[in-house]
Amino acid sequence: MDFNSIFSDLFNAMTAEFKDEAPKIKDQLLYILENNKSIIEKITNKLVNGKITPEQYEKLLKRNMRKIEDQMSTVNVMKKKAIQDAVNAGIDILRKAMKLV
Repeated sequence: MDFNSIFSDLFNAMTAEFKDEAPKIKDQLLYILENNKSIIEKITNKLVNGKITPEQYEKLLKRNMRKIEDQMSTVNVMKKKAIQDAVNAGIDILRKAMKLV
């Protein structure tokens, strides 16, 4: 599994949700995602290796993506709806990568 490719898709999907605001927040989003990359990769590998169920993965994924949402909320140039859409886009990318949809 090429997690770097998945992570790139995650970043692109999330920034696409910000549309016109994307250039303003791209650096902050990348910084936040890079700081959380290892935990997302860790839980994704647990699913791939059969150490957790898809249901457990969903729960852990949502919990960790909500942490990212909280971190992104501190960036005052972003709106709450855009943040939620970006987080949901990230979740969708990871679900598709793990074939959970």
